[in-house]
Amino acid sequence: MQGLNTLFLDVQHQGLRWVLRLRWALMAMVLALALLAHVLLGVVLPVWPMALLLIAWAGFNALSQYVLAVRGLPKPGRGPSAAVAGHLALDILVLTVFLYGSGGATNPFVSFYLPLLGLAAVFLPWVQGVLLGVLSVACYTGLMLWYQPLQLAQPHDAVHHHVQGMWLNFVLSAMVLMGLVARLRLALRQRDEALMWAHLRLAADERLAALGNGFASTAHQLSTPLSVLTMMIADWQEQGLPNAAQTHQELGTMAAQVRQMQAVLQALRARVQQDPAGRERKANGADARQAAITPSTNLYAWLEAACADWRNTCPAQSLRLLPLVSAQSPWVALPQHVLAIALKVLLDNALQAHQGLPSRQLDAPGALAPIVLYVRNADHHWVLGVQDQGGGVDPALLPRLGLEVVESRSSQGMGLYLLNALLMRSGGFLKIENVSGGAQVEAHFPKVVP
Repeated sequence: MQGLNTLFLDVQHQGLRWVLRLRWALMAMVLALALLAHVLLGVVLPVWPMALLLIAWAGFNALSQYVLAVRGLPKPGRGPSAAVAGHLALDILVLTVFLYGSGGATNPFVSFYLPLLGLAAVFLPWVQGVLLGVLSVACYTGLMLWYQPLQLAQPHDAVHHHVQGMWLNFVLSAMVLMGLVARLRLALRQRDEALMWAHLRLAADERLAALGNGFASTAHQLSTPLSVLTMMIADWQEQGLPNAAQTHQELGTMAAQVRQMQAVLQALRARVQQDPAGRERKANGADARQAAITPSTNLYAWLEAACADWRNTCPAQSLRLLPLVSAQSPWVALPQHVLAIALKVLLDNALQAHQGLPSRQLDAPGALAPIVLYVRNADHHWVLGVQDQGGGVDPALLPRLGLEVVESRSSQGMGLYLLNALLMRSGGFLKIENVSGGAQVEAHFPKVVP
């Protein structure tokens, strides 16, 4: 996942856009109802004043949307509550003018105030919501005292038309409120999903940090005996022992191996102290903006080159890369070293699953390659899949792989555990399941956002 989108994480911050959209729906309903009453029912309305007011209302809304598109919303934390309150107050006043010229409080559509108050309750602080509620009550009360009565072509049908209007008003109000609640519910659900992914990524960071600290502690503990061994080997080389030539050669080999172990431990300690995932995190300012620039990689092109290199290093093991089916270019928002880690872990597990299999099972004529790699397109991810023919994973361990360190005969699942944590930190995840003949492991990488 894809940083966290403002649309999902700050619903109130989008209040102005919701108000402008609802205003178009309100204007459409006012126009449709005016035409219905004037043309079909013969209700006498002040056509030109209402038409001019509706045109001005629509022009103001179009101008507001243009300004919003050019300037954008204020930054999160500076929500446009005052602008939302001002627009809703204007809508209440304009609706009052329409109702004044069409029967006032006797108009069955006077409850159109309610959707506006619903928006105020959702997007505004309680003080501004109360003030808009007081304004709508005052306008409703004024319409009970001052209004222009409706003139019907057939006055004896007034009660019948009023009942029909109340029914239509209920239907329209219900549609508006249900649509508003449904959209808000969708936005809140998406926000909850984004927050869930944020918590998972935070947990992955904490696990990586804990593992990094553990590796640093282990490296520190091993450095002392390695130093002692280095000193002892140096003393033996200086003192000389029987079979001096052979002993000196063996001690030289031991010393070289010890120095190599020391270099590896020093590099490991330096890396995990910097960042358990291999990169520094910046707090804010220009460094944070630079860190937010995620490198991208063409997954399939990189995978072709990686498979060619892997075949050169492991020629005894058969490997097959399936063609890319999708017409899109599989660009992922991850650097190549993360992809290299993922591919190494997946192939190492596939090779380990093949250990001990009879050779005829691996080289059967017409059979698929023992290890099959593919890239497929998902909704928000590009998927790198590795399928082996090693008999599959124990069903009891399958739900735990990648989520915790498990105990098994062959391994502890440390590679899959670290890979899943690294993917979750970047907005991806790991999926493991048994298929016919073996196991299928899929690494989901986040797509590059255009």
